[in-house]
Amino acid sequence: RYLNVFEISEVPEEVLAFTSLETLFSTYGNIKDMNFEKETNAADNIIADLDNTQYKPHVTLLNMGSYVDRIITANNSFKALFEGRTQETASKEVFDVKKMRQDIKQTYDDTVAYVLSMSKAVNSDEFNKSLDVINVVRKYYDNLLSKRKPAKKGEQPASIPPMV
Repeated sequence: RYLNVFEISEVPEEVLAFTSLETLFSTYGNIKDMNFEKETNAADNIIADLDNTQYKPHVTLLNMGSYVDRIITANNSFKALFEGRTQETASKEVFDVKKMRQDIKQTYDDTVAYVLSMSKAVNSDEFNKSLDVINVVRKYYDNLLSKRKPAKKGEQPASIPPMV
């Protein structure tokens, strides 16, 4: 908006500066609709263009130096913030929950099968008590699941059988 004031100026140098800067700004299009990376790169390019010998006299003539400084400050602040966010995202550990559940389920199945096999083979208190604890926990979760509403009307959830 500030720049548009000079479009109808009576001073020819100001009109020339307006035309020159308007041409520069129009080459970058609508920066505010760009994604973060493109917007930051476009701001860097505009700043570089405004600082070169072709456009610097126009910026000075129209007293736009403070606006250019504000763009530089805002862009640098954004880059620092975005870089920190990028580093945080890159260093964040990502877990594949589906794979973890499969691994836990496999470990559980192996452990339960081992306890059942040893209980049948050895028939000692150590394995029989472990098997009893497993069956109590399985019964507890079976009761929890049976209290839930079934997924579809009329269906009964499958119960978890105790291990023998």
